Amino acid sequence: MKDECKEGYTYIPNVYFDHIFPLLPKAELKLFIFFLRRTLGFGKLQDTIATNHCVDGMKNKKGTVLNKGAGISERSVQLAVHSLKKKGLIQIQKASRRGARTISIVWPPPLGKACKKPRNPYAFSVKKKYTNLHNTKETNTKKTKQHKQPCDCVVSYDMEKEKEIVKELVLRGLAETVAIEVANAYNNEYILKHISNFDDIKKYQQELVIKNPAGFLRKSIEENWAPHPHIEAKKKHLREKTAREKAAEEAEMRMREQDRLEKERLSRIKQLLDGMSEEERHALRSEAMEKLEKSGAGMKFGKNVLLNITMNNIITERYFKEVPR
Repeated sequence: MKDECKEGYTYIPNVYFDHIFPLLPKAELKLFIFFLRRTLGFGKLQDTIATNHCVDGMKNKKGTVLNKGAGISERSVQLAVHSLKKKGLIQIQKASRRGARTISIVWPPPLGKACKKPRNPYAFSVKKKYTNLHNTKETNTKKTKQHKQPCDCVVSYDMEKEKEIVKELVLRGLAETVAIEVANAYNNEYILKHISNFDDIKKYQQELVIKNPAGFLRKSIEENWAPHPHIEAKKKHLREKTAREKAAEEAEMRMREQDRLEKERLSRIKQLLDGMSEEERHALRSEAMEKLEKSGAGMKFGKNVLLNITMNNIITERYFKEVPR
């Protein structure tokens, strides 16, 4: 073992393996191991590290490759640094002009903050804060930009769900390598929410994404854009329009049904009148006349019309009450 480690090795306390590493998302885990290598690996707790060192690796003055970095993208480095700092595992001093920052490893690590149990045993998630940063002041810009929201999201370890998300991103125009990178860097639910917002915008506000849909979707995920302010209004308008059309259709169906029942009633009345004798018709007519005289309606309106209506009503009540008028 000693012969195999002639080039050196890094002492890493067991507390990181037992309590920290299992709960860190993939991008944060890679970056934190890289920081430990650059600090504890050289017997110190802090080191000056630039973002390009984490992405592309480090070389000496002769051009010899010292390491290959953390193996994640620049955007993933920024998100992971922010999350590691928030969990209290590292401290960051002000960056220099060249973009290098002094990274300090916090010892002992804050187990209570960094080792919080995830709700889902298969996916580590952090509560996301969606704060509306809508600027109500008027601007002179010609185009209205989407308003950003603070992003506090982590990657999921649910591999099947991650594959589905990569597939959904590819279907919406992202290259497969880019889709995999996005899926590795962000939480599954967070990505699905932005995909849903993207679909709504494409459906109701297509002019915003028609030029470059894939770029629009990727940037909305990376910068955590808020939903477009006009989408909800358009959704509400569409729901109201659909409800009005449905109500009008139902009213028309009711009118058609009433017309059908009325025609059926009149047809049955005609059959009964045709089957009556002359005496029965005369008695029915006399009964209808008495009703009209009691009500006095015959003095104000057409007597024959009201007489026919009254006779029809008498027949309906007497012979087939089940048929509505």
